[in-house]
Amino acid sequence: MDISLLEEIGLTSSEIKVYLALLELGSSTTGPIAEKAEVASSKIYELLQKLLEKGLVSFVVKANMKYFEAADPVRILDYVEERERRFFLQKQKIKQLLPELELKRTLQKYHSDAKVYKGIKGLQSAFYEALREMKNGSKIYCYGIPKRSNDVNRFFVHFHNDCKKKNVFINYLFTLDAKGELQTSLENGIGEVKYLPASIYTPAAVNIFGDRVIIFPYESNGEVILFSLKNKNIAASFKAQFDVFWNQQLFTYEGKEAIRQLFVAMIEFGDYVVFAEGMKIVELLGNNFFLWWQTEKKMKGIHSRGIIGEKYRDKITVKDSTTEFKFIPHYENPGVTFVFKNKVVIINFAQTPVAFLIESKESAQSYHTYFELLWNQKVQVYEGKKDATVFFNTILTDIAEGDEYFVINGNYGSIIELKQFFQKYHQLRVKKNIKANLLFNANIRGVEKSLALPPAEYKFLPEDFKSPLQITFYKNKLYISLWQKPVLGFLIESREVVDAFKAYFDHLWKQGKK
Repeated sequence: MDISLLEEIGLTSSEIKVYLALLELGSSTTGPIAEKAEVASSKIYELLQKLLEKGLVSFVVKANMKYFEAADPVRILDYVEERERRFFLQKQKIKQLLPELELKRTLQKYHSDAKVYKGIKGLQSAFYEALREMKNGSKIYCYGIPKRSNDVNRFFVHFHNDCKKKNVFINYLFTLDAKGELQTSLENGIGEVKYLPASIYTPAAVNIFGDRVIIFPYESNGEVILFSLKNKNIAASFKAQFDVFWNQQLFTYEGKEAIRQLFVAMIEFGDYVVFAEGMKIVELLGNNFFLWWQTEKKMKGIHSRGIIGEKYRDKITVKDSTTEFKFIPHYENPGVTFVFKNKVVIINFAQTPVAFLIESKESAQSYHTYFELLWNQKVQVYEGKKDATVFFNTILTDIAEGDEYFVINGNYGSIIELKQFFQKYHQLRVKKNIKANLLFNANIRGVEKSLALPPAEYKFLPEDFKSPLQITFYKNKLYISLWQKPVLGFLIESREVVDAFKAYFDHLWKQGKK
């Protein structure tokens, strides 16, 4: 057996030997394992412990002896996926560290021009010295401002008010973790506040006062430390970076890994609606990642609604989702579109998948308007034998065991495929213990017993009852079926309409006969 692949995923040759030996031995104590694997007895416990930590081995205790067993080989795939997740998180941390290292390198070039300030008093000195250099009507540019301590928040409230007195304007670009803090509510007519996308990480807040730059790193262990330097070229460089962040509305993420990183960031965007093309995003990112993402959403209390094509209703991944879906017949969307309060994420599944993050409140509002139009649509039309019977399968997934639904003028048409469909459908209904209250059309006498399987009650309408329409309803949904060619179905979602037809059903039930 070629074990090189197992070595490539992080197992040592000794660990592989022990695992393969256990696969052959089954449940075993350490002696036979060491002998079979041809490893030293003194090393066997250490190797087994490493395999236990990787989830590839388990043990049970019998008569005060440990018996080890190899995990199912499919567990190796789980181990690889866990390594991938750890690698992904490590990669994210390295990406976050790189700008900070680059910043240190840049500062080193101008070390002689920089002043270092520490503590709240140092913070006051640095910012007020810089403010004194600003002229009336000038502007300060600040970006990458993170969540701060209460003392620092209070300082910036006072500083902002003093800027206002001097008629100095400020444009703020905060990171998302600062949202809701005192420092983020400081516009008051002399500035503007925006937020950096979660996908952009800065290791420190950069404050540009003309030719002076104050760099204020994240407060590590509550320590306040700042660097102030006056250099026209450096200030111009940081201002150019600020302009990119301030004006950029479109961000591109190309490839599976970049889109995965975007999804991690999207957890911080809050509630959303989504236009979905089936479940291609799950196929792209993997079911395990999808389930992890759903769990994170649930923990953060994120509410989401989705519009999706009717044909995807029975997909298992939809059932696993925490999103409330509405299924629309014949609905197709070229890709997936997530709409947040002031952001839109569009994902296209080309040969190389690509996602676009649009920072635009106006675009988000436009998408929201269209979504609500589809979501609140009260009548949907289903055409053709296949689509027109979809609603009945919906009953089986939408109604709980022991609940009931109602049918007026059950006639099921003269089309042989429909009769076969409803015979199978009622068998499934019985398995789920859903009660059917059936008012049959008198013309179908003779087949009612194959349809009204218990739990069910049925009666026949008077023979002079003439209508080509069958009406099926429950909860707030009413479905009108026309079992003639072309076969049509009309779904109406309205509690008031259902209540009216329930009263009509009760009236007809009293007149019906067995």
